[in-house]
Amino acid sequence: VSVRYVVRAEQQASFLHEMQQLRLERTRDGATHWYLYRSAEAEDVFLEVFHLRNWQDHLRQHERTTRSAADVQQRIRALHAEDAPPEVRHWITPADESLF
Repeated sequence: VSVRYVVRAEQQASFLHEMQQLRLERTRDGATHWYLYRSAEAEDVFLEVFHLRNWQDHLRQHERTTRSAADVQQRIRALHAEDAPPEVRHWITPADESLF
């Protein structure tokens, strides 16, 4: 799963703090890996990437969101500078896993 955020420079310290809290929530909810990247071309663009074992684990993540996780996500959305919500993309391993 990837989530793209746009965060103004003056909000980035708060954003990074909240993302650390979100990392804890994601891993508690089943994420096996979690990463946060900042764009090399646009310093206000961040990309959160986290991995889950399978699609069912991701669906369960939605079902068992805690109040704590929802609060963190709401604070992060408030720091997102665009009118549209952060862009979420879902990625799956290709069917032909022999490529890897």
